Amino acid sequence: MLLREDKRELIVLARYRGMTLEAIADLLGIEVGTVKVRMHRAVNELREIFLGLSESSSWNTKSSIGSYPTA
Repeated sequence: MLLREDKRELIVLARYRGMTLEAIADLLGIEVGTVKVRMHRAVNELREIFLGLSESSSWNTKSSIGSYPTA
């Protein structure tokens, strides 16, 4: 995996499990502000990973809309 486990955990808890920042803070034993900062950093890193993958793949959104990559 490209995203560290602790960052994945935060994203999963917040986005897919629907937990509030307060509930995540209680679960992890940290302050709500710390959860906010870590979530922000995790989402930014995930965005950078995604953009890096899309730039390096043959799926270029500007030129391959409606077409399939060739091998």
